[in-house]
Amino acid sequence: MKIKMILVILGLLLVYGISGAEPRDLVEIRTAIEKSSLPGEGKITLFKRASEAVGTGIPASDVAVIIKRGVSRGTDGKALEETLGAAITAKEKGLPIRPVLDRIEQGLAKGVPPERIAAATKQLVVKLSTADAIVSNLGKSGLKSGEQSEKGPAVHTVARALEKSIPEDAINKLGRKSIAKGASLSRLSATIDTMAFFVEMGMNLDQASGLIMKAMDKGYSEGEMFMMQKEMSDMMRGKSNINDIMKNMDTMMNSGTMGSGAMGGKGMGGASTSPGTQGACGSGMGGMGGGHRH
Repeated sequence: MKIKMILVILGLLLVYGISGAEPRDLVEIRTAIEKSSLPGEGKITLFKRASEAVGTGIPASDVAVIIKRGVSRGTDGKALEETLGAAITAKEKGLPIRPVLDRIEQGLAKGVPPERIAAATKQLVVKLSTADAIVSNLGKSGLKSGEQSEKGPAVHTVARALEKSIPEDAINKLGRKSIAKGASLSRLSATIDTMAFFVEMGMNLDQASGLIMKAMDKGYSEGEMFMMQKEMSDMMRGKSNINDIMKNMDTMMNSGTMGSGAMGGKGMGGASTSPGTQGACGSGMGGMGGGHRH
């Protein structure tokens, strides 16, 4: 079996053109698979799938983490192959790969059943694909795209909103309003993130949408959007109910004691608040997939 595995490794190195440090990563992957309790053929097919993942450009170190965590917990080889297959699909489609890898690695670390990890990963790839189409279509309709690096985080944000049952129509409505306001993709991303956060915290969609639309009309910056999340988190810790929170948020928006009033922001046409504020407030939707790593 070991000789057969070595021959498979040599063949895959030629097929995928893997060189330099990557073969050492593959040897590490191979060693973990060899020491597993998988049957002989299962070991070979899993190694082939792992090599395919590395060959598509998925970091070998991440593939190694997935394989080692999976086999050390006795995860079924087929489930690992399915999970890696979903990651390969995301990479080949040009979707953000980091959220996919984070979901797999964190799921394995938490001991989530392998079939659930595979299903959740596949579903995330579907949501990312839908989100990518939404962001691309808004760009074609006139949304300011900014730096190319902004698209991946925006796609991830939209995908997480979709996972929180925010309808595509609601997201597109925010997109159209952003275009009319001359907002950027990163501003829209903060807006969608904040609406999804409100829904996750217990507001219904109409309540969350109403607050967000009002914030957009007032020209809230990215930082001010995230400050709304912080204000709501503070009120939730104070045991306030949703109706009271809605009233308080509306009062603060009308009086200028939240957003531009509280933070000194300059609104839709001005500068955002400090990155530190966004980092503190923008992680409310992390879930199993983690925060904003792309």
